[in-house]
Amino acid sequence: MSQAFAKMLGGDAVEAYSSGSNPSGKINPKAIAAMKELGYDLTTHLSKSLDEVKICPI
Repeated sequence: MSQAFAKMLGGDAVEAYSSGSNPSGKINPKAIAAMKELGYDLTTHLSKSLDEVKICPI
């Protein structure tokens, strides 16, 4: 959801990634429903592990 909010609020100015320490490969249906109410479709997203996310040096 944080990645979705970053994209919704930041548009193309923000490059957002989201991951977890123990992903199931599926997005929680409650998160999908909550974001649908705000007009964002999470059904095409997959949960990712920390190893799958791009790391950008600061």
